[in-house]
Amino acid sequence: MQNTWYPVLAATGLYTFLRNICLRVETANETIELEVTVEGIVDILTLAATFGTTYIVRFSVEPSLAVPLLNAIPVITYNLDLIGHDISVRIRKTTAAGAGTLRAKVVYAVL
Repeated sequence: MQNTWYPVLAATGLYTFLRNICLRVETANETIELEVTVEGIVDILTLAATFGTTYIVRFSVEPSLAVPLLNAIPVITYNLDLIGHDISVRIRKTTAAGAGTLRAKVVYAVL
C-alpha cells in the first residue's frame, strides 16, 4: 500500500550492529523509501526501483570486510558503521504503480 511504513527490524535494548539491507519490489517504476533510525537519528534513502531487481544497502567502514556480491546486483554503500542500542528499519512505497510485493531483509548482529 502506498505511503504505509512497514517495520523490518526493531532492535531495542540490544547492542546491534547493522551490516546490510536487501530491498526488492515486484512492480516496475516504484519509488521505495528506506528509513533507518539509530539512537533517535533518522536517515531516509529514496530509491527509484525497477521490476524484480534486488538492491543491497551496505554499511561498512572497512571495505575488506564486505561480502563479495554478484555484479548484477546494484549495491549502495554507506561508509559508516551503524551500531547502537536502539535501531529500527522501516520501508514503504511512495508511488502506486502497481500492487507488487515489497520485500526487505536486514542482516545484523547482536554484540
